[in-house]
Amino acid sequence: MTNKLEDALRVRLDKQGRLVISVGINRLNGNDAHPTIPELQIKSPTMWGNDIKTELEREDEQGASLLTRLFDDAIQNALDNGSFAINDKAYDRAMRLRRPNVTEQARAGSASPGSAGSASDSEER
Repeated sequence: MTNKLEDALRVRLDKQGRLVISVGINRLNGNDAHPTIPELQIKSPTMWGNDIKTELEREDEQGASLLTRLFDDAIQNALDNGSFAINDKAYDRAMRLRRPNVTEQARAGSASPGSAGSASDSEER
């Protein structure tokens, strides 16, 4: 019989304002989360935990990791689901700086009429 803490997956906000995620090592045996993976028999919980930690922190060429992508997705989902926890005006201003609006992009594209069509036409030939 396993300890409930070994099976737990918990997310909480602590008193210092940190998001704390804890995962019991038995939660990483593959069976519950991924029914297509047979249940793994973990011989060394410490080594398995370190291997999983390494994979979570492994960065790709752009510096992203499974963890950063997890938080990027969670942030985007919170925004998409209408979180009231952010300053809407500051967010809108930041988004305008990051992504020019459609009218500005259209204006930039119409500055040299026919150039986009010419490029794509020559690529097709």
